[in-house]
Amino acid sequence: MRRPSSAFIFIIATVLIGATSFFAQSAETPIVRQISAMKFSTPPHTPKCIAAALDRGNPRKGPSVVFARLKPGCIVPWHWHPFNETLMTVGGTIESQVKGGATYRARRGDFLFLPARHAHRAICMGPDPCFSFLNSEGPTNPHWIDKSGREISLEAALKGK
Repeated sequence: MRRPSSAFIFIIATVLIGATSFFAQSAETPIVRQISAMKFSTPPHTPKCIAAALDRGNPRKGPSVVFARLKPGCIVPWHWHPFNETLMTVGGTIESQVKGGATYRARRGDFLFLPARHAHRAICMGPDPCFSFLNSEGPTNPHWIDKSGREISLEAALKGK
């Protein structure tokens, strides 16, 4: 029986070590947040009817997960983000629309993926507040836009709602 060469053994060892580190658990610390301990505040450059609590990351500098609460009737005007965003509705009914797409209502358990730079809007339909988890793959940095897609201030976007 032929013995494997040392080069072959080295290659197999390298692959196994690489695979082990690839499948290894993250070195991050697990996070548990109880809603009673969350500190909600209105994020900068967003409508005052939104309150959010940070779950993970930093929405101003990089990827993040936030827990958002919208008051009944809260309108989030047309805008887009420079990075992909996902939304998981956990309470209330959020009417959403992506520019050029159909309007739909997201309820508890519904999931929405918004690719980077896709214009969208949202309304909390009430009568109860709306709750959702927002996961952004980079800084959220909303870009408010008018009907033609031109960037405008938040104040102008709220007036044109």
